[in-house]
Amino acid sequence: MRFLPIAVCLLVLVQCCSIPNTPKLGVIAVSVQEVGNYTPINGIRVDVLQTNQTKMTDSTGVAAFEVNPGTYTLRVYNLQLGGPVIRSIDSIVTVMAGQADTVKYLECLACR
Repeated sequence: MRFLPIAVCLLVLVQCCSIPNTPKLGVIAVSVQEVGNYTPINGIRVDVLQTNQTKMTDSTGVAAFEVNPGTYTLRVYNLQLGGPVIRSIDSIVTVMAGQADTVKYLECLACR
């Protein structure tokens, strides 16, 4: 009889602290760097088309998005890749749960 309160406390503790079975998110990171010296470039717009998320690359040249596992289209704007400025470029990326995928772009600022 004296173990009953302990058993009840353990049962309540297990039920309170159980983690719901939620899917893990993945991360898409877009990195934009200068050709040649790999200096990060901030202020480049990046969209994830399926989620309507938009971010600008930060001072490290990265825009990161948390997404559900799946396949996504990234759209990166106004890159100068050695020719005329490209209005936008699309890339496909597949993200797994709990993983981060990085898509890298090299920009030619001297070409502008």
